[in-house]
Amino acid sequence: MDMKKKLDEAYAPDKTGRKEKVLVGISGLDSLVTAYLLKIQKYDLVAVTILPQWEEFTGDAGKTFSCHRSMAQIDALRDFCQKLSIPFHALKITSEFRDRVIEPWVADKLIGKKPWPCWSCHELRLRALFEKMTELGATQLATGHFAKLFRHEAHGTVYVHSSNDEEFDQSGHLSRLPHDVLSALVLPLSDLTKKEVVKLAENFGIDVRPRALEIHQCLPSSPELGDLLAKVSPTRFKKGGSLTSLDGSDSFGDHDGVFRFELGDPLPGRETTNKKPLFIGPYTYLEKRISVVEEEHFFKSKLLVTRAKVSEEVSVLEPFTGFAKFLGNRWVECEVLPKTLDAFSLELAERVKVFPGEIVCVYRRKGKNSKLFFSGEVQYVPEPPTPSEGEPRATKTDYAVDY
Repeated sequence: MDMKKKLDEAYAPDKTGRKEKVLVGISGLDSLVTAYLLKIQKYDLVAVTILPQWEEFTGDAGKTFSCHRSMAQIDALRDFCQKLSIPFHALKITSEFRDRVIEPWVADKLIGKKPWPCWSCHELRLRALFEKMTELGATQLATGHFAKLFRHEAHGTVYVHSSNDEEFDQSGHLSRLPHDVLSALVLPLSDLTKKEVVKLAENFGIDVRPRALEIHQCLPSSPELGDLLAKVSPTRFKKGGSLTSLDGSDSFGDHDGVFRFELGDPLPGRETTNKKPLFIGPYTYLEKRISVVEEEHFFKSKLLVTRAKVSEEVSVLEPFTGFAKFLGNRWVECEVLPKTLDAFSLELAERVKVFPGEIVCVYRRKGKNSKLFFSGEVQYVPEPPTPSEGEPRATKTDYAVDY
C-alpha cells in the first residue's frame, strides 16, 4: 500500500469526529507528525506535553532522563503548535513522578532488583494526559505510538496488537495501561513505519533532534546519582560489605554500600581467570554481600511471568505456543503454561539474556499485526543442572519446579 492510500484510509474523519476535541500528547518527532496529520484533516486539537521532574536532582537531566525536555525544546514545541493554531499546554509533574517512578526505582535498586523506571513513567505520563483530556473537555487522546488497537463493538473492550514496524513497535507499553486510558487512545501512526514517519516529517518541515537517551536507558549508574542515592537511602543500605562469587568461594574486594550498584552492571577492572568480564549479580543488604557473576548467569530458558496483564479476548486456561518479546526487540518462540490468573511459566526455544523485573510481552505470532496475549514481570526459576557426559538428561517429570 502506498503512502497516500494509507493516509486517505486512516485519517479521513467524518463530520462527527471533526466536532469532537482531541488532545494530542506531544514530545518528539512521532507525536508532532501525529498532530500535523490530524490538523490537516481538520480535527479540533489541543496539545499537551508532560514534564516529569525530580526536584532533588540538580545534574544534567538531558543525560539522565529519556523523557526530559529542556526549555529550548519546550519553546520549539510551543512554536510548532502556534504555527498550526493548536492550543499548547506544558504540564509539570513532580510529586507524582517522585512517588510513582523515582521511589520505586530507588527501592528496586536497594533490594537487588533490576529497576525499569520507563514502564512506570510511561503509564504515569499517559494517565496524566488522560486526566488533562477530561479537564479540557476532549473526548480522545492521540499519541505517536507505533501499535494497533482493536475495539470490540459489543462491549467496548480494547485489544492491543503489534504495529507495522517490528523494530519500533510499542504495543508492549500500551498493554500495561488501564482500560479507560486505552479506550480513549487514537493512534494515527498505527499503519505506518518509522521510515515513513521520518519521510512525512521531512515533507511537513518538522525538524526534531533525536533524544540523548533512548527508552529504558534512564537513570544510568553514575557518581552523581550515587551521591544523591547516598542522601536518600536508609542508613542500613549505606554500610560497606564484600564482593564475592555467587557461592562465596572467591573474593573480589569490598564495596562501600549497595546503593552504588545495580543488578547487571559491569564490574569495571575485574575479570575471571579466563578473561571473561564480570557483572553485578544478586545481593542482599542484610548480609551486605554483593555477588559477582559472569554474563551467562543472566541467560535463561525457563521463566516465571508474574503480575501479568491478560487480554480479555484470549483464553489462557490451556498451554499454548506463542512468541515472547523482550527488550531490544528480541523475539523468541515459547511454550506458555498458565499457573494462576496472573502468572505464567515460559519455556523458551533458546536461552535469552533477561533480568528479574523486566517486562516480557507474549504474542500469538512474531511480527506485524500480532495479537498481544499478555505482558508481565519476569522472575527467575531454577533450571535443571546440565548432565555430565554419559549421564541421562533430566525430563520434565524428573525435574518438577515448585512455583
